[in-house]
Amino acid sequence: MINDLSLRNDPLPTIQKLIKERYVQAKAIFWAGSVSEGRGTSASDLDFVIVFEEVAHAYREAFIYDGWPIDAFIHDLDTLRYFFEESRTGNGISSLCYMILNGREITNPGVFSENVKTLAQEVLNAGPAIWDQEQINKERFLITDVLDDIKYPAGRDEQIASAACLLEALGQFYFRSQNKWCASGKSIIRYLKSHNPDLALEFTQALESLFQAGHPAALELLVKKILDPYGGLFWNGFRSDAPKESRINEASILPKSIEALERSILDSSVRQSTEQLGKLIADDFLEFDSSGKVYNKQDCIKPDETSRKFVVSDFKIKELSKDVMLATYKITEDGIASLRSSIWQRYGDEWKMIFHQGTKCEVENGHEE
Repeated sequence: MINDLSLRNDPLPTIQKLIKERYVQAKAIFWAGSVSEGRGTSASDLDFVIVFEEVAHAYREAFIYDGWPIDAFIHDLDTLRYFFEESRTGNGISSLCYMILNGREITNPGVFSENVKTLAQEVLNAGPAIWDQEQINKERFLITDVLDDIKYPAGRDEQIASAACLLEALGQFYFRSQNKWCASGKSIIRYLKSHNPDLALEFTQALESLFQAGHPAALELLVKKILDPYGGLFWNGFRSDAPKESRINEASILPKSIEALERSILDSSVRQSTEQLGKLIADDFLEFDSSGKVYNKQDCIKPDETSRKFVVSDFKIKELSKDVMLATYKITEDGIASLRSSIWQRYGDEWKMIFHQGTKCEVENGHEE
């Protein structure tokens, strides 16, 4: 990749060439980002929203083309509606709308591209979902909590990390508490400059004071200034109730957990470790192989350095009792197939294998594998 913008090819011929080679069927293409606005840096890429008549699913792709980094968002009208609504009701970040409305239309304008822009404008005009008082209180609490970490850090490194988190949270609060679209990362300061230049300067100076000298006073004043109209700092007395449906019954996930344990024992990296095998196998473990030979735990936790290739299929998990599960599956290795059965038992908070058996099985043509 060429880092010096002055040494890169002119973006417009590159874009036209890219469209012919990769996006010739696109109905509308919008070129957005810093380079399109004449403020690119040595790290800038070419950002696109590319809209087709129909796509199997939306996706984002990034690649180098003709010396330029390309960042493309691929959509049709239906996927745009989905992601617009997801942003509106979720994080409140309108970057996709702005890329379309503020970007340069590369394809010839027409009814289709006008529909895309109309949709983006309607979503932008509707604004993000309004924060209710419960959400505002939750954000006040989170910001207060991070501010305390900045004022009383365990170390300078943690203070810096907390300040980076505060930039996102406080910037989001400023916009969303006023029912405005917000931004993330570097775009926060850019949005602030366009909405409130003086506040943007306060943000920058407060962060500089902290990052350069470790002084949190200016940042604390900024936090209070933004939170005060909504009740100020908030920690003591905070409560946030999770929805009643926010629970997963162990019975619903236990089969997957047992299958994962069984597969881990089959993993070659685990089979090479006596310690790992010992944690998975019960002390009174017994195994019967397909020849009828019996093995105990000490036999089975010996490291196996051989490289094994096999296929596992027909995995089934059945509950035998509250603390006992049966795993059955078919395994094919070196042209030989066998049915495997394992019994797992709960010991406190852990599950351990207490029994395993392998039995040769027949294939559909009746020949033993």
